[in-house]
Order: sequence, then C-alpha cells, then structure tokens
Amino acid sequence: MGFKSKRLTVLMVLFFIPLLVESCKRHTNLSGVNPTSTDLDADGIPDAWESSGFEIQFPDGSKEMLTSSPKHKDIYVFVAWMQDSTHTHRPDPDAINTVINSFADSPVADLDGTTGIRLHVILAHQPVPEQSVLGSFDDPDTYNWSQFDAIKASVFPHLTRTDGPQLAQIMHFCLFAHNYSPDESSGLTKSIPGRDFIVSLGGFTNQVGTPAMQAGTFMHELGHALGLRHGGYDDYNYKPNYLSIMNYFFQMGGVQMGGNAFYSYSSFRLDADERALQDSPALTSDSSFAGYGTNFYCPITRAIGTILSITSSTDWTCDGVIKNNISADINNDGEIIALPGRNDWSTLQLALGGSSTGGVQPTVKVKRQIELTPATANGIKLFPVGGVSAKRNDGEVVIAWHPKPLGQVLSYIVSRKAVGDSQTTVIGRTGKPLFVDTKPAAGGASYLVSAVYAPYSYQNQTMLIVKPSSEVGFQHLDMITHKAELSRIQKSSPEVFSKFRAMGLTNEGTPQVLRPLPTVLLQTDPSQPVIVK
Repeated sequence: MGFKSKRLTVLMVLFFIPLLVESCKRHTNLSGVNPTSTDLDADGIPDAWESSGFEIQFPDGSKEMLTSSPKHKDIYVFVAWMQDSTHTHRPDPDAINTVINSFADSPVADLDGTTGIRLHVILAHQPVPEQSVLGSFDDPDTYNWSQFDAIKASVFPHLTRTDGPQLAQIMHFCLFAHNYSPDESSGLTKSIPGRDFIVSLGGFTNQVGTPAMQAGTFMHELGHALGLRHGGYDDYNYKPNYLSIMNYFFQMGGVQMGGNAFYSYSSFRLDADERALQDSPALTSDSSFAGYGTNFYCPITRAIGTILSITSSTDWTCDGVIKNNISADINNDGEIIALPGRNDWSTLQLALGGSSTGGVQPTVKVKRQIELTPATANGIKLFPVGGVSAKRNDGEVVIAWHPKPLGQVLSYIVSRKAVGDSQTTVIGRTGKPLFVDTKPAAGGASYLVSAVYAPYSYQNQTMLIVKPSSEVGFQHLDMITHKAELSRIQKSSPEVFSKFRAMGLTNEGTPQVLRPLPTVLLQTDPSQPVIVK
C-alpha cells in the first residue's frame, strides 16, 4: 500500500470514528439506568421493554401490562390520592385527560415520524387515609419527605420482570394530598428534575380544587420533575414573556392563545429585558404570536395588568402614555434585569439516571421550593373572555365566545353599551358561551362579556385587590355579593346551579361543609368590545 493510500485510510478512520461514537450514543440507554440496553427515543425506558411491554404488580396482587413504543416518547406517572368520609382527592378524569391531551399535542418530534409525548397515568387501586398535613419541615426551608416515602412504599407497584432498572427509575410517583405546609401550598416536587411530586389542593376550592386547578397543578409539578422551573431555566417567576403553565400567571387559568386557554408548556423561547422595554409592540412584532395574551405587574401600583396580544401595544408603566426605552420591574421581583424565556417542550428531561432520590428512602431531605398558595392565587385574576363575536340575525343579536375550560367559570355576564349611552348595562347571565339579545338597540351597540368565578380559596378574601377599571361597572377582581349573584344565576341559568353545588358553593347537597362558604364571587375584566351596527 502506497503512502497516499495509507494516508487516505487514516483520514477515513479519523472521519468515521466520531460518527461511530455518536451512533453508539444514540443506540445506548440515555437514562443511565441500564447501560446494556438501548433507548432509541431517549425517554428513559429500555427498548426491549417498550417493544414487548412490561408488567407491573400492585400491592393487592393484581397485575397490569403496560405498552409503549421504542420510537415514540412515553412518560409514566403513578398517582395515589388521599380520601376521608367527607371528600376525596382522587383527580378528576377531565383534569387528567386535559394534561394527557396536552402532551399528545405537543410539538416534540418522534422517531416514528409523528409528534407528541404519550403520557400514561396509572391510578392506585385504593385511596390512602386522609392527613390534614402530610409530613413536616425540619426547618423553614427543608421539607422532610419521610411520610411521603412511607406512603409511596405502601402503594407503589413493582415490576414482574427483573431484567433492568427498578420501576421507580422509569415511573414518576404523584400523591394527591390535602396539604403539606401551613400556607396550604398547591404542590411540591422532590427535586428538579426528579420522579416524585405532590399535588395538594386542600386549601383551594371545596378542599380538592376544581378540575382546572387540578390539571394546572398536576402539569406544573410534573414540569418540575421534567426539569422545568418557574422562569424556565431559572426561578424568576411571573415573566410576561414566559408563556407556560410553569408561570404562576397561568398555572390555574392556562396559557392564553387565540381566545382559548391551554394547559401547556411553552413551545417557543421569547426573551425580554426589563432594562429596555418597548410599549409598542408589547413583546414581539412577529405576527405569528398575535394570538398569545399575557399578564404583567404594573411597577408602581403592583396591580396585575393584562395584555390581550403580545404583538400589540401595551402600557408597561400603567401611566397612560405609550413610550419606548422603558426600565421597569414587570414581574414584581424587586429587580430590573433580563428575563430569558425557554422552549419547554424541546428541553424536557425525560430520562434520568434513576429515581429522584435513589429509591424510597425514609429520611430524604431537600431544599423547600416556594409554590403557589391560595392567598397568592386569589390575587391573580382570571384572563378575560376571548373570541367574542356578535352578529344580527332576524332582528336579534347573537353573541358567542370561547368558553373557559374545566369548570373554571360559574356563569357569564353579557353587557351592552348602546350608541349614545354613557354606561354599560347588564342584559343577561348564562352558563353557556352563547347569548341572544332579543331586543337590541336600534342604533347599534357594543357588547362585552365577563366571567363569574369563585375565589381560589375561601380564606383571605379581604386580601383581594380592588382597583376600578376604565369600564363603567367593572372592577379589577370585581367582588360580587355571593347571595345576590347566586339568586340571579339560579333564575337565569338553572343549568349552572349544579356546578355551584358540586364545587361546594351552596349549602345544598353538601354533606359536610368544613370550610366557610365564600362571601363573594369574582368577575373578570370585560372582554374586548364587539360592535354591532
């Protein structure tokens, strides 16, 4: 072999070695739980298990076969819940299905040519006994997980096969508990990323939370387990540019897009800088983002402002003047800094090197995370109703809008401001996203829709911020006398009354009310007015 041939051979070897190494990386288990097995889709589950299925056995001896695909990302979450004679923390099926559908609709690319992540939620067969407060804090910042771990050890299933990792290394464990902290925080995740987390809505509506609260909190805490933080990569919360269920602005009410609310992580990265804000456009001039809305904190009043479209103009300083080159603390953290965003879906950490703490250990301690409390949630107003339309039809005006999902709203209030009138008048209440004005104003009018909802908690209602808005008859977090509004809704929207009863907002049909009924209901800001001539 000549010199040139030898040189060519050496160059070819040097070229192909990195490709071979990379190929080996792609075809070995990226989770670190079993180096001898492959994990093509990098979801932490060995391909051999996904191809043939793997069986789990429950503590009662029953078994279940779990199936997935080595070319499509899968996540498994085992859910246990507390229960007593007065209420159950078993998650609402609509809440769980909402999160499952969100993962399925995600833009995450798969090796089978499709997109999405299959989220498998397996429920325990029996509840665990209710505890008013689960566990304790060794100090103000350190939660002791020993009681949680003991419950996990008693209910968590195990694998019937022995080749490979333990089930706790590939399956998350979630406990829907009552409370774990005196401040009635909505949840806690053992580590970020990790495997174990708590959903605790005992201090929220009817002690278990509405389906909306359950869906948002479950997905929020699971997001922590998948490596997400309140600010994306960091813990700077309330970023107007971080449109994710991880942001407290959206945990309970969902991310706002196209007039609808979605329980989802962020699918794009959008950065902002509090040192150089522009009133116009609010966050971006890219028209593809026009449907997204967000919230922010007014730097002087600390009230929450609403931005119906992040491509429109806004007033960051809430002084009524549109300007540029603004410096303002719009996420209310006491600092004026850059606010980086994050594309959550493309950066989820599905595969770990084991369970969040190396298995069930009775004395595991981690630094406490500050999570959403009822008192804090009550200060975050529900986003205005979106997608409002109005048109004349045979002498009437038909008004329609996008409904709020998952039982968030108890009723809708439709208002009208006729041409020449100085005030807005309520013309009806309904539980459906449709209303017909049978006696419209002859000269035309503008129509607005607001939503009535209950406080996230029945406590600390005196802490609600009341701030008059520019619309006559409406207020920021407008408080409505519960008894009067209940009577009006019962007469005008009888189909909604059962929703009140189910949420524990009336004394009827409630076997035992352990918390006081709310003395007020809340009303969102009005929608954008729709003009009918």
